[in-house]
Amino acid sequence: MKRQLLALGFAVSTIGSIALSANAIPINGNNATKGKLINVTFLEADTSIVASGVAFDSGNSTQMKPDFRVEIYINNTLVRSQNAPINKEIHRFGLTATQRIALSEIPIKIKLFDKDSKALEAIDIEPTSGKVVNLIYKPATGEVFTIGDSSQPIKIGNSGTRIAREGLGDGDKRGVAYFSINHTN
Repeated sequence: MKRQLLALGFAVSTIGSIALSANAIPINGNNATKGKLINVTFLEADTSIVASGVAFDSGNSTQMKPDFRVEIYINNTLVRSQNAPINKEIHRFGLTATQRIALSEIPIKIKLFDKDSKALEAIDIEPTSGKVVNLIYKPATGEVFTIGDSSQPIKIGNSGTRIAREGLGDGDKRGVAYFSINHTN
């Protein structure tokens, strides 16, 4: 009987320890209750900037206007994506991606595509290099930086403001992306 009570006491003690450790806050601070709630809102895509008389997709006469798809990455994770109606030069998305992050500098990536019938083709919305908008958001100051050609990030906006990035036309597909970034506690 003593052994059974001893075993029962050990089992209850072990289960209690496991339950406590399951609710424990990690020492490294990587729990979901810390950090800021980061909101990235993709407002609008616009390809009407293409020179007058030149097709957006010059290699495809039946699909001269884009079929937009936007992807928003926060901290290197795809958080939200959305397709727009087909064959529109301008589309207002209003798509918000939200993620709680406990970092002082948050990497954000915005990709815009033309989703033709066979494949996704990137639309150039980055004026420095490449076609993808690579950003750093600093919640402490509310500053938004781009990571472009230079080794130093370049400030392009502040929390809650409308930011525009216009591609240079790496290839024949270029456009403007409008977005905003903010955070709450």
